[in-house]
Amino acid sequence: MTTRAQLATKKNWQTILDLSKNMLEAAQGRDWATLTSLMDARDKLMKLYFSVAEEEERLRQEAGANHEKDVAALSARIALLKQQIEVIQEMDRKIVQYTEENKEQLGDELGKLRNARKMVENYKK
Repeated sequence: MTTRAQLATKKNWQTILDLSKNMLEAAQGRDWATLTSLMDARDKLMKLYFSVAEEEERLRQEAGANHEKDVAALSARIALLKQQIEVIQEMDRKIVQYTEENKEQLGDELGKLRNARKMVENYKK
């Protein structure tokens, strides 16, 4: 049977995944304002999600992690968190890749814009 806390944890994880996917889409579409806002929302939720996990770990250890069952449950939770972190890191690598690629393109476009402005200024003289 799934507890209310487990359902909330699953929902929070799904929200983190959804925000990450939306961030990736925003980066692909060069929508930097949306990317920034999604990143802020995701960061807040991740801090809550992973701090809750740390608290659960501490409580389990205090409750008697010497028992085989408690140790197994704690190990499973830690393994799950590691997998979830890897998923987020992979998405973030892709987001960084898109922002780096676009950074170069934006630099090129800025250079072209500066040259065009110089030409307009020279034309006015």
